[in-house]
Amino acid sequence: MNKKMDLAGVRIDDYSVREAMRKIEIFLNNECMNTVETITMKTIVAAGKDESVRECLEKMDLVMAADKEILELAGILQQERIREIEEKEFFYEFMKRALRNHQNFFLLSQTEGEMEELVEFLSQLYGDRIQICGQYAFENCQGDEADIVNEINSVSPKIILSILPTPEQEHFLHRHQGMFNAKIWYGISEEYDVMESNKGLKSWLKKKRYGYQLRQKVQSHENPEEEN
Repeated sequence: MNKKMDLAGVRIDDYSVREAMRKIEIFLNNECMNTVETITMKTIVAAGKDESVRECLEKMDLVMAADKEILELAGILQQERIREIEEKEFFYEFMKRALRNHQNFFLLSQTEGEMEELVEFLSQLYGDRIQICGQYAFENCQGDEADIVNEINSVSPKIILSILPTPEQEHFLHRHQGMFNAKIWYGISEEYDVMESNKGLKSWLKKKRYGYQLRQKVQSHENPEEEN
């Protein structure tokens, strides 16, 4: 049974981590590529301003909330669900399933510095169990994005793990949907901060700002006559 919630016009899957992992097991055995993303408040705000972001999310096979505030605004207040988000259980369970199924990874980031952080994080966490068959930092792209797609496909990864920021992540996937030779595209917003590299006052203020913008967008969506 499909379980969805709508927040400011953005469809988000209303699954616990256990329920979502059942979908991931299916994706790992599919012949075509399935798309997965953990979305933050920033992503939802961006989707309200950018049609291609919204369309990309609409086409996703699995969209999971990354901020507890998203659940709260959608009226989902179960403490277990909130705990799963706070502890980033979806990411860790996804990785556990992928490694158990001997999947290899192609990594995408915006900068070389972010890529170094990601590789170090994954290596410290999973050691020799994780197989990274390729990586690409978008700041190195000097020509056509098709070159990036070709580089990914040349090594036939099972999973494309992207930490590109919104909206660049959604734009890239939207432009090249159906062109990847992989099992799963897993997009992680930069705001998801699974590596805990952006803690502190600046990160807290950014999250508060997106929370305010999202609450305003939800209110406008539910009461369009009040929108200025």
